[in-house]
Amino acid sequence: MNDRGSITILTAGLLLAVAAMAMGAVRVAEAAILRQRAQAAADALALAESTHPSSVPELARLVDATVTRRVTGPGWVEVDVDRHGARARARASVPTVSRFGSKAASLDPRILRALSAAEVRVGRAITIVSGYRSREEQAALWARRASNPFPVAEPGSSKHEHGLAVDLSLADAALVESLGVGLCRPYPHDPVHLELCAG
Repeated sequence: MNDRGSITILTAGLLLAVAAMAMGAVRVAEAAILRQRAQAAADALALAESTHPSSVPELARLVDATVTRRVTGPGWVEVDVDRHGARARARASVPTVSRFGSKAASLDPRILRALSAAEVRVGRAITIVSGYRSREEQAALWARRASNPFPVAEPGSSKHEHGLAVDLSLADAALVESLGVGLCRPYPHDPVHLELCAG
């Protein structure tokens, strides 16, 4: 074999190597794009989950992604997303709902999100009459229960003491329950009291 034949074989080998590297680079770039798009979808869905959870299914459809895991904590929500085989995780802070004032302090973030969703649906503010209560506040309310038009739980047994209940006006409590935002009135004899719906 002459030098020209050796150079041709060498050139062909180099071209094949370059082509293989280019194809590998394309695959790496495609995978990076898939991961970026999955992360963007996760970021958007976590934000939606933290502010307007009822919009998540439609948004997931629009971004062509599936929420595979959802976890909430004090003041945050986290989602895992799968989009075309690429997985991503995002966490968003649940906004402090200052418009509810001090009565919203220490309420479970899911209750605040449900109330925010209700406000969006009705187009107006919803006032919390009573939210989180310390054991001492519950004891004081218990001591005055005879003058209360609605039932009062004994100290140590109220979900208000854990931030898991909220009292609204009679009209707002009925309205919020009817909206299907995740708050229900579990006690027929206490129509102003709302908790997270069971199940």
